[in-house]
Amino acid sequence: MKRKTVLLWILTLSYTMLIFSFSMMTGSDSGGLSSRIAAFVMPFFSRLGLDFEAVHHLIRKLAHFSEYYILALFVKAASENTFRGKGVILCIMLYGIIAPCIDETIQLFVPGRAGALTDVLIDMSGYFASWATASLLKRNQ
Repeated sequence: MKRKTVLLWILTLSYTMLIFSFSMMTGSDSGGLSSRIAAFVMPFFSRLGLDFEAVHHLIRKLAHFSEYYILALFVKAASENTFRGKGVILCIMLYGIIAPCIDETIQLFVPGRAGALTDVLIDMSGYFASWATASLLKRNQ
């Protein structure tokens, strides 16, 4: 395997582990982190009439979407350097389904956390939105 391919998979798996490490945070630690971010952006959102709880919820869901949006870029690059043809698509699709399911399953075993199907769907939405965006941009070059 080429050095570039190995490096891309190491980066992909490392980023996946980072996502999973966020899921291993206790409910209070995770909530505290997103609360600090919500407090930071609250002055902007309060002008839009949103209260703290709404902003906090939005931050948590955007985190799901964005971390998987980024993950798809890593998976796409690694897959394209490893496979050809339908193998690329199969790898990208499987990773985009399996990783969010594992991520939410991890939370079932962490105090103060709960896996949620809605979060799996948000994760997948971010992932496949990224893949679609990257594919469209590549096609238009």
